[in-house]
Amino acid sequence: MSKEVIIDVQSDEVHVAVLKDKKLLELSQDKKDNKFAVGDIYLAKVKKIMPSLNACFVEVGYEKAGFLHYLDLGGQLNSINKFLGIVRKNKHICPKCNYCRTLVKMGKSIK
Repeated sequence: MSKEVIIDVQSDEVHVAVLKDKKLLELSQDKKDNKFAVGDIYLAKVKKIMPSLNACFVEVGYEKAGFLHYLDLGGQLNSINKFLGIVRKNKHICPKCNYCRTLVKMGKSIK
């Protein structure tokens, strides 16, 4: 039994096909939009831990969950065991970042 994932990225769409024994198991087509970007900071809740991938899926408020590899959290979590320990204890992991005066406060309207 073999599984394959085929990803086709076009200028306006992304197609993902999952094959099992060379038969189509799942097909996903997503339009590209700029609702979020890599590098944005979110407060998210862990939905599913994937130890085999050293990662987890997090709920960030969009229809689909975000994918977070433990190395993306920075140097403060230098081992997968420490990452899983924090996630399983349901603690918040907030990255250290510089204060930005131009950030819009929660609940304020953007003009």
